[in-house]
Amino acid sequence: RHEPIPEGRWAEFDRRFEEVLGGTAMGDMMRRHMDLPPPPSASGEVAGRPYSVPQAPDVAMPPWFRRDTYERFRTMDVRDDDIVLSSGVKMGTTWLTRVLSSLLHEFDDSGSPLPGAEADRLTRPNRNGQTYPEGLYADRTSLGADPLGLFGRVEGGREIHARNFGDFTLEDLLGQGDEDGGVRKPRLFSTHLFGPDLLPRGLFDGEDEEGQKKEGRGRLIVVARNLKDAMCSLHRFRGLSSDGWHGNGTGPGSFARYVSPDCPNGYGSAFEWVAANDAAVRAVGERRSLVVLYEDVVEDFPGQLRRINDFLGLGVLTERRAAAIEGACSMESMRAANMRTGMTIHRGGVGNWRDEP
Repeated sequence: RHEPIPEGRWAEFDRRFEEVLGGTAMGDMMRRHMDLPPPPSASGEVAGRPYSVPQAPDVAMPPWFRRDTYERFRTMDVRDDDIVLSSGVKMGTTWLTRVLSSLLHEFDDSGSPLPGAEADRLTRPNRNGQTYPEGLYADRTSLGADPLGLFGRVEGGREIHARNFGDFTLEDLLGQGDEDGGVRKPRLFSTHLFGPDLLPRGLFDGEDEEGQKKEGRGRLIVVARNLKDAMCSLHRFRGLSSDGWHGNGTGPGSFARYVSPDCPNGYGSAFEWVAANDAAVRAVGERRSLVVLYEDVVEDFPGQLRRINDFLGLGVLTERRAAAIEGACSMESMRAANMRTGMTIHRGGVGNWRDEP
């Protein structure tokens, strides 16, 4: 056990929240789970302030980040039925990827598994855990050759990489959707990347190479979580941080890192992550974007499942199919399925930050 987080430090956290997220729609959605007061203005006005984030790799990125595949993901041709899931670090990425995969590929209307679904879980991207596009090699040749030496940085690096991302390449990820018996399915891209400056350009309205107006395509789902709970979950991820909450000779501590404007954690500041995705949701528009709060899924899984299903236009979701998906997305089922991302599957709680340590 370690020293608790003093009330004064939570006040520091709240000030940082207001500084970055005050007046944003996503910030207002998150307040009730963070014991924050209602927005300062009761008029119903949302500032919708402009926001930009530095281009990668100016944002802190994890050691497995691949600039070349990130660029290909950023510039890919987005299809009308593509689904981009942007989920923050320790905000339910594994769980919501599983929800979407189950909705798209796993069960028929009676709740029975579709033919080949279990086998496909091991051979298709995002079926047995998220497959981050920014962490993959581009193709089989580069995956085998490892030109950047990613696998040699730690003992068993290739096996660790496969356990985290599967034996997939960006080509495998881009080739989704055309393999189901000639019936095209939506492609799913699960990523921690965020905001208009880092997500695929094709999601947003813009101009083509000839300067002609080009409308955005695809659908964006943003998953967010109470940042206090997300910080506590990150602090305990794969064991407690060596410098504790408040810092020691080995570092400044998890709390200081998390609230810092120059946050060195992978994908940078969580506050800036939410603000940038607030801008992305506004840019994409209500018809093609959906914000899902982790806490709402915990509190009402069936309701949020139907909300996601309806947003994606997947047709009638029968009671039996919904029940089968809920069962498949339980903690016990995900662990029993031997999901390769087992190291990232934890029973995330709601409001656990109040009990720290």
